[in-house]
Amino acid sequence: MVQVMRGHLWTLDSALRADLAATITSLRYTDLVNDAPDYEAVRPAMAYREEVMKRHLERELRLLADGDVLVLMAHAAHLAKDDAGIRGQGVGPGGGLVPSLGHHLVHDLGLRPYSIWMVYGGGTDSQPLPGLPNQATYPRDSLNAQLGLHGWPLVVPTAAAAHGALAKPVGIGQMYKQVVPVSLPAQADAIFFLPSVSPLRA
Repeated sequence: MVQVMRGHLWTLDSALRADLAATITSLRYTDLVNDAPDYEAVRPAMAYREEVMKRHLERELRLLADGDVLVLMAHAAHLAKDDAGIRGQGVGPGGGLVPSLGHHLVHDLGLRPYSIWMVYGGGTDSQPLPGLPNQATYPRDSLNAQLGLHGWPLVVPTAAAAHGALAKPVGIGQMYKQVVPVSLPAQADAIFFLPSVSPLRA
C-alpha cells in the first residue's frame, strides 16, 4: 500500500511540475508578445514559443512506450518538414530565428512523421483582435479554390500527385488571407480539404 501511494504521489508531483512549467512558459511568452511594439518585434517571442514546444515534444517522446503513436496538431507551418520550402509573409514559426517544430522533428531528431494538412476553401475563422481579417477568400489559382470547385470534403494523398498537378509549388491560402507557395509532396503526405469553415460554436 505504501509503495502504491508513493508511486501515486510521484506521478501527481510529476504532473503538477509539468503543469506549473507550462504555466510559467505561457506567462513568459505572453510577456514577450505584449512588450512587442509591432509585428516584426514578436520574433523573439515566436522563437521562444517554438523552443518551448520542442522541449515539450521531446519530453513526450521519452514517455512513449514501444508501439505508441504520438499525434501532433498545429498550424501547418509549425509542422512543416522543411522550413526552406515555405516562404510566407510575416514572421512565421520560430520568428525566422529558430527552426520550426516540424523541421526539428525531421532534421534534428531524424524522425519520419506522417503529415496531414487541413486546407479549406472559404468561410470565416476566429481572430483574437478585431482588426484582423476573418473572412477566408482565396484567388482562383490557389489550391483552396481549385479543390473548392468539387464542393465536397476530400482527402488527397500528395505522393501520387508528385509528378502531376502538385509537382510544382502551389499557392495555399491560410490565415489572414495569406497565400503561401508550397511544394506539397515535400511537406505533407496528404491534404484533408473542407469546402468551408466557421469559428467554434456552442
